[in-house]
Amino acid sequence: MKLGIIKQIIKEELAKYEKLPPWMDPFLSTLNQFISNVGTALNGNLDFENNFRCKVKTISLTHGVAQIINPESPKLRVTGAVCFNANGKIIDKQGWRPLDNGNIEFTIYFDSAATSDCKIIIFLG
Repeated sequence: MKLGIIKQIIKEELAKYEKLPPWMDPFLSTLNQFISNVGTALNGNLDFENNFRCKVKTISLTHGVAQIINPESPKLRVTGAVCFNANGKIIDKQGWRPLDNGNIEFTIYFDSAATSDCKIIIFLG
């Protein structure tokens, strides 16, 4: 979907058609802020660190070897973990499990590589 060309609604443009009520200024201010935020998000400026409750870690993972990862979030529990970027390597499968001490154990299986730097996103809840 392509984002439209309307980026802001200007009070003077609306006033051409009729007299505007006094609440129009605060309404347009809020609406324009919303339009700006949605436009920014839809234009590719969303990221996990700023828009989700998660930790992002880049670590070296070896094919088939369980790696213990500290999510560094003692008050929240881990609800999921996934590798979205394996530095160009093909991921066959991956999995994680919580440990009693709050850490997680993450295992990844590559198609052809033995080890790769991986960007792991740990979702917290």
